[in-house]
Amino acid sequence: MPLDAGFSPNRHGAVTMVGYPLVELLAAIGLRHARPHRGTRLSYRYAAWGMPLPLPLARAALGCPDPIFPGLPLRRFHMTLGWPGQEGQAKCITRVDEETPT
Repeated sequence: MPLDAGFSPNRHGAVTMVGYPLVELLAAIGLRHARPHRGTRLSYRYAAWGMPLPLPLARAALGCPDPIFPGLPLRRFHMTLGWPGQEGQAKCITRVDEETPT
């Protein structure tokens, strides 16, 4: 049965779930094709804005490494990822820091 073919973390007490809440939030608001700016293999930058934007502009604002919309209030963040298990497998977010405006 298809219901019995999956993996249930509820049945494995030793498993610590690592989630991707940012990805889930972006998908929920319609930014499923948006991507943060990739710095290195385990480093990304992204921006959050404080006003409604049309989706095409929101996608650009999220992943833009430098301000491209003058006057748009953006908060920029640097996200560091790590390997929760074996290197080369799934990555997880280990730290997010807000960049100070220059």
